[in-house]
Amino acid sequence: MDKAKLKQIILNSITIFLGFLIVISLAFTVIKGVWYSESSWYSPEYNGVYKESGFTFLSFSTDMPYVEEDAGIVPVLIGLFSLIQLLVGIAVMALGVLKFFFDNKIINKAVKILMIVGVSLTAWYMLEGIAFSSVLDNFGKWIRTSSSAFLSFILCALTFAGYIVFDKLYKVDGETTFVAVKEKGASVKSQKSQMSSIQLLKEYKDLLDAGVISQEEFDQKKKELL
Repeated sequence: MDKAKLKQIILNSITIFLGFLIVISLAFTVIKGVWYSESSWYSPEYNGVYKESGFTFLSFSTDMPYVEEDAGIVPVLIGLFSLIQLLVGIAVMALGVLKFFFDNKIINKAVKILMIVGVSLTAWYMLEGIAFSSVLDNFGKWIRTSSSAFLSFILCALTFAGYIVFDKLYKVDGETTFVAVKEKGASVKSQKSQMSSIQLLKEYKDLLDAGVISQEEFDQKKKELL
């Protein structure tokens, strides 16, 4: 197997894996907390552990104790972002599979854009967990809150960084040749430009010697060319 084919297989595999991570990121708990109720007349009653993830918010609602009635549009927005993240992850996986059969610039560009969007959504998912924990920690009936949403962002960010690093560092023969030819072409173009300037300067010198142009005009052209 040549290097170009191997590189394509590895990059496509990383793409599919990243899409999978973007999807399962919604399984990490965006908020987990211990809460209690004062329903008992003689002492507070601990009612256990509450936990919700991005998948549970796809119902566009929340069962968060003491908060569900005042949550307003927040669960709807979280559900909307979760739905977009789910669709983006599926799209990244689908394009990763498609790249095994059709590898062109349009698909490659679409994949990179969707990967950036997907990683950004996992970062937003992490911020949702931080915001929930901050709000509920200041709410009197919550004993303890936590979130594992940051883990999904770390995994996705590392995978995307691995994709970029591998794509840049692993050069195949064709790419190396292209870069070398491009650099050589730029060098030849520069040399031709210098030769052209020297030739023009000689022609202006001949005109000066023939008395067609003045010394001031020659000096001006010399300054422009050199």
